[in-house]
Amino acid sequence: MHPRRALGPALVVVLVAIPVVLWATAAPLGPRFGDLSTSLTNLGVAFGLAGVSAFAVNLVLGARIGFADRLFGGLDKLFAFHR
Repeated sequence: MHPRRALGPALVVVLVAIPVVLWATAAPLGPRFGDLSTSLTNLGVAFGLAGVSAFAVNLVLGARIGFADRLFGGLDKLFAFHR
């Protein structure tokens, strides 16, 4: 795989991870994972943030924006990743 073509998927991973990292660093993690109930709730919040972010990135990938096409090395590769 050409190094430039790997930039698209890596950028998608970073864009999906940013909200989760911001959430994790906003407050101490200790109280968020004190017992099973709060742990599961906070895991749900983290996965929900990642899911909403992935959905938003998916909308951008499906919009046929030129810079995204270049990041993935072609429209066919972008749509394969989008799928």
